Amino acid sequence: MGYPEAVLQDADLLQLLLPSLRADFEMLETYEYQSEDPLTCSILALGGQSDPRVPLPHLQAWQEQTNASFDSRLFPGGHFFLLDQQQEFLSALSQALQPYLQPDLRSWT
Repeated sequence: MGYPEAVLQDADLLQLLLPSLRADFEMLETYEYQSEDPLTCSILALGGQSDPRVPLPHLQAWQEQTNASFDSRLFPGGHFFLLDQQQEFLSALSQALQPYLQPDLRSWT
């Protein structure tokens, strides 16, 4: 899945993350998609340019899950692009949420 080397080398961190890693692998092995009506809310799909598990076509497939607006964006990095692209991710998320904020909260971002 492309876990960062720093995570794999840190025994304490790895011990902390093992339960969620096991759950991730179990989900990957057992999940079965069941088609439902599209959502009525917007979807923003974000991913890493080098993620072998979630290539761009997989991100774009989320468009089929909504009748509202859809956008996708790729960041430099792999599956854990968030570790290196935190500011860029938060900026993209903030920009996507702006239209849904109450006017008096928009100045906080």
